[in-house]
Amino acid sequence: MEIKIYTLSSTRDINNIRYVGKTKQKLNRRLCQHLSAAKQAKEDNYTLNYNYNWINKELSDGYNIIILELDSMYFSENEDWKWFEQYWISQMKIWGFNLTNLTEGGDGNQNQHFSKESIKKR
Repeated sequence: MEIKIYTLSSTRDINNIRYVGKTKQKLNRRLCQHLSAAKQAKEDNYTLNYNYNWINKELSDGYNIIILELDSMYFSENEDWKWFEQYWISQMKIWGFNLTNLTEGGDGNQNQHFSKESIKKR
């Protein structure tokens, strides 16, 4: 299976990468899922997800979200791909990008950490 690492940025500043993720899907489909989840979070007044907050802010300011493939690799069904996503999230942080990712990657957001500020907003 092909694992794609992708980035999300905004037309406000396409070089300002805000999120790094992985998918097996086509990138346009994955982007639609991000946009749909962000819209649903907004409707539910759920503010504990930095990525959804960022997406909704950009959209409300009139910008579009851009998804771009950063890297891809083929893995067998039993092969561990998690390091691949973790590497790219770590690398982007080293390069100074202010990512909205809540985890180090490879865990499907199972270990999310929230700030006191985001919890107070709820």
